[in-house]
Amino acid sequence: MLHPFAPPSPAAPSLVRSGVAVVKMPCLPLAKIKGNRPPGVCDAELILQRVQHLIALDKLSCECGFTDIVPRVWLAPVRGVVPGIGYPIDWWGLWMEYVEGVSLENFLYRGWPRMLARRTQMEVFNNKLNKTRVYSAAIFDLLTSQCDRHAQNVMIQEEGNIILIDNDVTLNHIRRICGFDSIFVPTTLKYEAARTANHWVLKVPGGDTVPKPPDVDFQVLLDYRCALPEGQEAMGTSYPPQLTVSLVSPRPSLRVTQLNKGYECAHPYEPVWELPFGNPLTGGAWDHDRPDIGTYEGGTFPEDPPDAGLGGEGEELPSPADRRARRRLQKNRA
Repeated sequence: MLHPFAPPSPAAPSLVRSGVAVVKMPCLPLAKIKGNRPPGVCDAELILQRVQHLIALDKLSCECGFTDIVPRVWLAPVRGVVPGIGYPIDWWGLWMEYVEGVSLENFLYRGWPRMLARRTQMEVFNNKLNKTRVYSAAIFDLLTSQCDRHAQNVMIQEEGNIILIDNDVTLNHIRRICGFDSIFVPTTLKYEAARTANHWVLKVPGGDTVPKPPDVDFQVLLDYRCALPEGQEAMGTSYPPQLTVSLVSPRPSLRVTQLNKGYECAHPYEPVWELPFGNPLTGGAWDHDRPDIGTYEGGTFPEDPPDAGLGGEGEELPSPADRRARRRLQKNRA
């Protein structure tokens, strides 16, 4: 619940570039939308965990050099009255840097009073988009195990810069099984939903027929591989200098080993429609009474030996044609 109130504490302006901040006030006994029911009993322990999580994420962002794409967050007192209601407030709140721009969702699909012209969208994505920030955004989402990076959580600015907001679904603070899920990272659910179709990726009832290729969604241009430095074909371990220093000499707030091994896709990119087995919403096993339209085990590397601990059995990766044949066979059996 966001309420702009009195200016932040004296130390806060140094944290904000625009000099403007908003504050999140948990546990207010007020409805988020006028006319709706107020929230139930406040879970103070849960609120504390979330605040600690976001403050820790802010510290990590500073140490690793992500403050150009991630808004600053801090704790400070709030004293004021809720406008139009008169409810008094005199306790601590979670302050956040105010971000200029519009959400990618609004930029691409909504717009008011009318949708932006396709030509305007093309101009921003082809000629203005800050590719350095796209690349950094993918690294940030991988580093923090971001599991909710969709178009509503990315702000885009007129000059082509992007800012990442709503970063709380990270570092396993989530109720479903998820390593990372981001429109900046190919093969993840959010990216594949933009590339193919949302109902297909989510395996909704009646959505078991391969959809027709949709119109090109501009979100596919946020694939980090489109933003790699000239001559570089994979991310590997080519991280920004400040992040590299943090990984080599980790501080107490950052303990990372996996990223030192680098990151790249397990197989060459192919525009295929195959889906992994399992429930895409929970990340767990398939638990519906209709057939699973998945054709392969996601998140595993079959060619790796069993003792590598990556779910492999020393097998070669099945080709896309083999996976398609497996899916047809499974559908016929069902």
